[in-house]
Amino acid sequence: MVFAVGFLLLAQAILGPIGALAATIQTDLFIYQNGDTVTVTGNGFGGTETVGLVTMDPNATVVDQGAATTDGSGNFTYQFMLTVTVGGLYTVNANGQASGLTASAQFDPPKTTLTITDTPGIVTYGSSITVAGTLTDTTTPPGTPIAGAPIDVGMFQNAQCNSNQFTKFGSATTASNGTFSLSVLVPAGTPWLGANYAGVQQVHQAMSACLQVTINNAPTTTSGSESLSAILISGTTVVSWSVASSAGVT
Repeated sequence: MVFAVGFLLLAQAILGPIGALAATIQTDLFIYQNGDTVTVTGNGFGGTETVGLVTMDPNATVVDQGAATTDGSGNFTYQFMLTVTVGGLYTVNANGQASGLTASAQFDPPKTTLTITDTPGIVTYGSSITVAGTLTDTTTPPGTPIAGAPIDVGMFQNAQCNSNQFTKFGSATTASNGTFSLSVLVPAGTPWLGANYAGVQQVHQAMSACLQVTINNAPTTTSGSESLSAILISGTTVVSWSVASSAGVT
């Protein structure tokens, strides 16, 4: 999944003599999957200043924008969840708003993309949701479908969709056009659904963005009965009841 550390560290003060303070930033990885958390660390900025960060894809489209505050030594950590728009090198630019120091770093998203949809997004417990998607290779030519690939479909507990919190529901194999579809039963609640492709030699693994769904509790009914409506002091009666659900009880 990951083979290198973020690179292309360069920075210098906009104004100042040679030997002035220089700032650098780096990403924790070089190759990320769509939906991964990108961690950017920086040092050499002004102490306790705000550093603006903008991440752009190869077409100069902004995919993330935010800010971090440095500590007293000019260091900071910033994180965001990556949404891959196109293939190619992505650039993170950092700008110290008080010091005027700037720095940049680059990373490379995967050459494989996995997109999904869910239908419907709201169901009652016991009803299935269909997760469908497409696996494509974004190298030459872009958008080439990947056939015969095993796709794992499952659930995450939060919007960060960390791979170590993935609960697998089942697998599907992509067709000749790179598409797949799988119906899954999801526990009640508001979990996030996603899909993973483990990858093979020369084909990067891929993870889809996560989609939140709502699974409502199933309706239940309760009924009771008695064997006698009136009994003697020394008599006995039997009381019974049952609980039933049209689609399972959570």
